[in-house]
Amino acid sequence: MDEIQIFEALRNVRDFNPFSVTFVKYSDAKRSGGAVRSFTNVVMTTKVDNAVKQQQITIKIPESDEIRTIYLYSILYINGKKVKLRV
Repeated sequence: MDEIQIFEALRNVRDFNPFSVTFVKYSDAKRSGGAVRSFTNVVMTTKVDNAVKQQQITIKIPESDEIRTIYLYSILYINGKKVKLRV
């Protein structure tokens, strides 16, 4: 299986190129999560200062115009490649 470094993957998708992402759902406020979610054909939205500080990205789901926030360390796959968090 192909692997990709997390920041290399983010560089590839930050120019509003559509991509697929699989991640573990987590809510800090609700203290819940664990479900694996996948979205296809999403685009990365503009970065929000607070999101960057908390190591998050925001994505837009074109079908519903929904905006979602994803923790970087919960991302499992981007474009079918397993995400490596460390070198």
